Amino acid sequence: DGTPDEVWAAIGTGAGISSWYVPHQLDDHEGGRALASFGPGPEMQIPGVVAAYDPPNRIVFTGDERDATLAFEWLVEARDGGSCIVRLVNTGFGTGDDWDAQYDGMADGWQLFLLNLQLHLRHFRGRHGRSMLPMGVLAGPREAAWHTLLAARGLPGSLSVGASDGAAPTVAT
Repeated sequence: DGTPDEVWAAIGTGAGISSWYVPHQLDDHEGGRALASFGPGPEMQIPGVVAAYDPPNRIVFTGDERDATLAFEWLVEARDGGSCIVRLVNTGFGTGDDWDAQYDGMADGWQLFLLNLQLHLRHFRGRHGRSMLPMGVLAGPREAAWHTLLAARGLPGSLSVGASDGAAPTVAT
């Protein structure tokens, strides 16, 4: 969902991509700096470069001069009805079984994050937040844990997947 400009705002800006992927710092020009933060610690800060920047049609992220083995090319194409086709071309070059496993594992990760992008554009287009993955372990059967979680948020026990509690998302600045 979204016009090319709206989709671009979600993938071609630091605030936009941080809302559905991982926190990003992004210089909005070709040759600019990109930094993806996958968690605390220096090993989780992944530096890169904006190798191509053509709003609202195409952006390419590559690794920086220390690790230029991956590239992520985003292509946005307008469709009828205020929607777009978004294509992600993920390329990489490396050797060994560990590299192959890491690269192949990106397919599963991208499925999750592309769903996040789709949901962000459908429900929170034009808004900025910060993506997060809250996790916890509750003792007991799954149904009891679900009701404990809902009760802690003050939500009805009948809440189901896709339902909304009506609360506005937190907006990060």
